[in-house]
Amino acid sequence: MASKSPTLMLTTPYANLTYAWLHKPEPKYGYYQLTLVFKPDDVFTPSDLGLPGTEPINSIEFMLDKLEGYKTKWKEQLQNENPSKKFTWSRDKEGNPKEYWKTTEQGLEVYCKMPSGKRTNKQGAEFELPPPKFAEQVGDTVVFLNKEESAKYDKLSPESRGQAYLRIQGFDLDEVGMRIQPVSVIVRSYVPYDGVASPQDMGFLPTKQPAPPSSFEDEPGQPIKQPASASDW
Repeated sequence: MASKSPTLMLTTPYANLTYAWLHKPEPKYGYYQLTLVFKPDDVFTPSDLGLPGTEPINSIEFMLDKLEGYKTKWKEQLQNENPSKKFTWSRDKEGNPKEYWKTTEQGLEVYCKMPSGKRTNKQGAEFELPPPKFAEQVGDTVVFLNKEESAKYDKLSPESRGQAYLRIQGFDLDEVGMRIQPVSVIVRSYVPYDGVASPQDMGFLPTKQPAPPSSFEDEPGQPIKQPASASDW
């Protein structure tokens, strides 16, 4: 019998909102998806998320504690409920254990996705899976946007910053693993996506710059600088 996983609902600190398909699903596989990128120097105050504490916390450390903690508890539950069963962690296309988050030079990347499309309930009625909800701050109040209002966030630049409300669950099928779903997103700093890649993607790489001139005017081999005047051009 499959184990029923616990559900963790988690409001994230600020992160970069990258690879975002939230207003409409990604066309190839039909998922709503989002990659949250927490930078190494991202910090937040717990009270800003309704948590106890006023001392700044590193966002990556906070997220890893929540994610790794959930993964550990889920694996322990599976083993305790099925001590004689051998489990296989879900695999990616290359056959490697699937990573639901990864630490890179840019920071911590958290991969979120949720299905879209139509489903049929137990009564035989067809229904549409809801997309992630967008929220926005209006004055001192945070409100949800309707579908038409959310359309302005159809294309988000990776420089956009915001928070996500995540639903984290485990699954126990032929393989076991985790789901990280972006239930709702609030865009705190909006940068529209214009379809232009980064300069680095275009091959514009920085060149080595010459060393700056010495600040010592009488350094051997250097000409003596004359005081500047209004006629110097």
